[in-house]
Amino acid sequence: MVSYTRTASSPAAREPRAHGCSLALAYFSEPIPRGHGSAQQRVAERTAWFGRARNAVADTDLVFLDPDNGLEVPSAPLTSPLASKYATVAEIVALLDDGLGIVLYQHGNRAPWPEQ
Repeated sequence: MVSYTRTASSPAAREPRAHGCSLALAYFSEPIPRGHGSAQQRVAERTAWFGRARNAVADTDLVFLDPDNGLEVPSAPLTSPLASKYATVAEIVALLDDGLGIVLYQHGNRAPWPEQ
């Protein structure tokens, strides 16, 4: 998870220059838990992970999400061991509720573009 803000909010923030603007960069590098244990444990670990990620980007304006496979799909709910490959709608809504802009990288599936 990478996020940007117009002013530095922490000592760890970097300030790249983009078109004359000073932007602070926060990078949350902790991997999403990979789905070991029971379904309840997976949900608890993911919820705790997202809480830490949300706190890390709290003082920023824009968050870039690059999940392995994109936005959640019905075949991999949060209780699934595969859930770590997806960003969930609930997580995105929570970030939007925090006033953050979101950029999400989404893979297309193998169907022709008009069918996606």
